[in-house]
Amino acid sequence: MIALYCLLGVVVTYYFVIMFVKIFICIPVPAYWHLSERYRATCLRQSSIIIADSTVSFVTDAAILAFPIALTWKLQMPTRKKIRVICVLGLGGVAVAFSLLRLAIGIHERGNRHNTVVFTRSILTGNAELGIGLICACLPALTAFAAHNREHSSSGRRNKKSQSSSSNAFDESQLMQTQPSGSAHPGSTGSPVPPAEP
Repeated sequence: MIALYCLLGVVVTYYFVIMFVKIFICIPVPAYWHLSERYRATCLRQSSIIIADSTVSFVTDAAILAFPIALTWKLQMPTRKKIRVICVLGLGGVAVAFSLLRLAIGIHERGNRHNTVVFTRSILTGNAELGIGLICACLPALTAFAAHNREHSSSGRRNKKSQSSSSNAFDESQLMQTQPSGSAHPGSTGSPVPPAEP
């Protein structure tokens, strides 16, 4: 648990710092958009920021993926259920793959003069990483929701079957009560038989 809290602290601190680095990548800030002001502004190298950000993001994503899997294996539950939970958590590896892709793009395009193109690609892969992370975070709740729906539908079918069987039994009892007593013998007309003459 200490390692988990340390990881949380590192992630929060890093993203708080990198947010201000990206905001003040140029001083004054408008020089980032106005090329005419670049000559008298102080700007950081954008490709280096992208590579550093992608590297830290990949490492933290991999750690966030590995910690829950390791903790799940230690839980007191059947092995099949552990495997199902680990498979659901393992889908977060797709987000880690997008983080690695962003790192590869930053390294490959570090000599590209079109910083806007590189930054756009980095943002798109970051958005994909964030979206997949949110989907993976919702998967456990969706699994519980699907299990609840299956249980509810099966109980509804059982209730319908029991109601149908009780209705059939009630109809048969009503039919037995309303049936004439003379019709129980074949050939009987239901009329009283006259007594025989002596």
